[in-house]
Amino acid sequence: MPQTQHGVYARERPVIRARSPTGLPMPRSLYRISRSDDDLVVDADSIDAVQGIIGAGTPGRYHVDQISRDQLPSGHTSRRWGVGIKRADGTVVVEPDPWPEQ
Repeated sequence: MPQTQHGVYARERPVIRARSPTGLPMPRSLYRISRSDDDLVVDADSIDAVQGIIGAGTPGRYHVDQISRDQLPSGHTSRRWGVGIKRADGTVVVEPDPWPEQ
């Protein structure tokens, strides 16, 4: 796969892997951030990292998916987690979808 300065290409889209400030290995779940109007896909290891990545991006709406090594309550290993929105004034809101605890 061709290398970029930010990571490797996956499905013709660059993937950037972000680590938590602790530098610990990736956890059981990661969060994939994408935009429908952009080819950039970024993986983060925590919701705090998601918020920081969106804060560093341009204003707009970001999709956040959760990808897990283990099955989630739905029986799948991935799901839409929620959305992140960066407003024009720079504020960032990260909102999970309402999932029932099972």
